[in-house]
Amino acid sequence: MQIVKDFFKSMATSIDSRVTSPVVGTFFTSWALCNWDKLVLLIWGVGSVNSRIETFSASLSPLEINFIVGPASLTLLYLFALPWVNHWIYRAQSPCEGRRYSSAVDLDIDKEEHRGRLVKATKKADMQDQIAEIEIEAEKRNIEADTRRRIAETEKAESERLEAEKRKEKAKSEAEEQKSITQKATHEAELKRIRTEKERQEFELNTEIHNDKLKVMRFPAVFYLIDTLSESIAADEVYLNPSSLGAIVAASFGYGSFEDLLNDRNFNHESLMKTRYLAYDERLLPAFAKVLDENKIEYWGEDWLFEHFQQILSDKFNITISSIDGVVEELVEAINNFDELLDLTESTPVNSEIANTNAIDYEADSADLIDHSFDSTKGLTLSFSTSLTGTTEEDKGYCGDTIDVKFDVDLPIVIGSYGLGEHEKNVTSANLRDYSDPED
Repeated sequence: MQIVKDFFKSMATSIDSRVTSPVVGTFFTSWALCNWDKLVLLIWGVGSVNSRIETFSASLSPLEINFIVGPASLTLLYLFALPWVNHWIYRAQSPCEGRRYSSAVDLDIDKEEHRGRLVKATKKADMQDQIAEIEIEAEKRNIEADTRRRIAETEKAESERLEAEKRKEKAKSEAEEQKSITQKATHEAELKRIRTEKERQEFELNTEIHNDKLKVMRFPAVFYLIDTLSESIAADEVYLNPSSLGAIVAASFGYGSFEDLLNDRNFNHESLMKTRYLAYDERLLPAFAKVLDENKIEYWGEDWLFEHFQQILSDKFNITISSIDGVVEELVEAINNFDELLDLTESTPVNSEIANTNAIDYEADSADLIDHSFDSTKGLTLSFSTSLTGTTEEDKGYCGDTIDVKFDVDLPIVIGSYGLGEHEKNVTSANLRDYSDPED
């Protein structure tokens, strides 16, 4: 039964789509118009139904013009010619229709305007008495307001006169009070100046005492270096006066003079013990040579004096004295130590990138020195780059196992202008290598 229902439903849908088609419907209508006489005889003709059908069938001939050609021509005219005829008729009628519609609108506007004037005149006539009462009341209120304004102006003028007299009395009183205050302030300022001068003198005295105490506190470290250096060069039967020995120590640590060294409160045993390197530049050896010339030492040169001072710093304080380039070379070798580079994995930027990978047990490649700079107030800074490579875990999808790392190694100034402390690493960038790039 479902198949039969679907069959009839499909047939009904097909017939409906054909009947509602403009071509089919127009053709059937045109055919009916061309063969109306045959259809009338078929429906209302004389005789039985069978005879009428036979007569209708006999009257149809495909060769007749009313069978195919006529209906087809009417269909084409209806579908293609009639829309153009209707379009031309509408265009021909449009000016007349527009003027007719405009006249009708103008007539409606005139009617509404006349009706509005009539309504307005009627309302105005109805409100004449109310308007008159309102105008009288408004005039009365204006008179009362003007009277109150005049009274208020009079009262205000009197109040201003009294206020002016009060201000005059107050100004006179304030002038006398200000004179008294000025005299008191002058006296207090003089007392304050005297106290300030006394406090300044006491402060300068205390500052001098404090500076002398700091110098006394720093003197053991300076004296120890001078005494040790004096004993070292005495083994070679060379004797220098204390001022020359002090100049050697001051020049080695980058001070302009021995007095500058004594004025530096940071020059003490504690700072010396924190110093790892003592860098020097091209000015150190000429300063040593100048000291030897001033003391007329002819058999020994500045290199000999440098070796003595180098030995003292190394033995007594574990300080390596070297040129800046020498310090850089030693640090490059120290940084490429396996443990030093593995410390990079503990930094926050590298840990963040490791969390994005699927690798463990990272190992570091050798670090390449990118750049280095030295500042006598900040210290020595070296910039490195390296790569950390891990072992990929098999149970995880591959997303990278190499991290490119850039880091700085800072040696801060601990003492003087050339005394450098222990180095500290600081990771500046860490990026997981992107293997979607063909170059990788």
